[in-house]
Amino acid sequence: MENAIQLNDYAKAADDLQKVKVILAQKVIDQEDQIAIMTTIEQEASIQSERLISELFVKWKELIVWSVTPEKDQAGQKVELRLNTKGDNEGLMEKVVTGLKKVNRLDDRLRRFAESLYVHMIHPVVMRSKGTFSSEENAAGSVFMLEIAAEEEEDLAVRRPQQVVSLIEKLLGFLKHYLLHIKPSPDSGDDLMLLLGDFVASKTLELVVKECFIKAIPSSNKDLEQLNGIISITNKFHKQLLELKFISHDNTILPDFVQNVNTLFANKKCQELLEKARKLMTTEVHNTVKVTQEKPLGELPPLVEGAGGKKQKTDELASEVPLSVNTFRLPPCHIR
Repeated sequence: MENAIQLNDYAKAADDLQKVKVILAQKVIDQEDQIAIMTTIEQEASIQSERLISELFVKWKELIVWSVTPEKDQAGQKVELRLNTKGDNEGLMEKVVTGLKKVNRLDDRLRRFAESLYVHMIHPVVMRSKGTFSSEENAAGSVFMLEIAAEEEEDLAVRRPQQVVSLIEKLLGFLKHYLLHIKPSPDSGDDLMLLLGDFVASKTLELVVKECFIKAIPSSNKDLEQLNGIISITNKFHKQLLELKFISHDNTILPDFVQNVNTLFANKKCQELLEKARKLMTTEVHNTVKVTQEKPLGELPPLVEGAGGKKQKTDELASEVPLSVNTFRLPPCHIR
């Protein structure tokens, strides 16, 4: 087994350990637990098993390297994912994956990788409006880089669904080509992409729907064409994720969104109307002015000529019928 580890033949090492465990599990005689050599063999098998797992973890970290530059004021954030799978490491990733699968540690490594992928790349792309992906190859392998611009004061209610979708598709396409196309075992029908999706796909799509698609839904009838565009983007995105095997056919998060998009549009329109009504109801529309004897309305405006009379006749009537000085005085009150 030691030779197998030294030769990076992790599948053979795992198989040898499994054979030893099977043999040790078979009881030969009733007093075999009293035979010192049996105890020694069991201890050695346990030690070699831990050694193999440790070696696989070390190789995984050497092959998949995250580099995250802390975000600073007025400066963006840079994230690099390096896949060192060329040169001396050619073909080593497949061996490590197979070995991890045989010792039942592959899910653990993929879960951790999925968490890093979501925190460092997927979440920033969705939540921030500006992100740029680029990739390059070198003698050691491939590098995928994400640059996120510093936060700016801008309307983040609409995060440009097409841009977000394109960035996520580019990220998953890179991973599919350089890493996640690997099958855990020769007879496995699923590759690492689908296994990764089990850990992060639903969380990713829920985030995209909540923070991008729903917020991009218009609230005006004149923008209904924009709503049709969101539906088209969502359907294409779902189809692309199926082709990449990031999701399986039983994942209905995106189809459910499309099915309910008209209801979401109506709800958003109602919410906007309710907001306007709330502002109107809290506006001071009943401001009044207090009128008293000490503070009258002021002098009456001069009489003007009406539609059917003449100014001279109006003046004569006003002089013939004098009015009391209290005629147009109001009792103390408030007027609006």
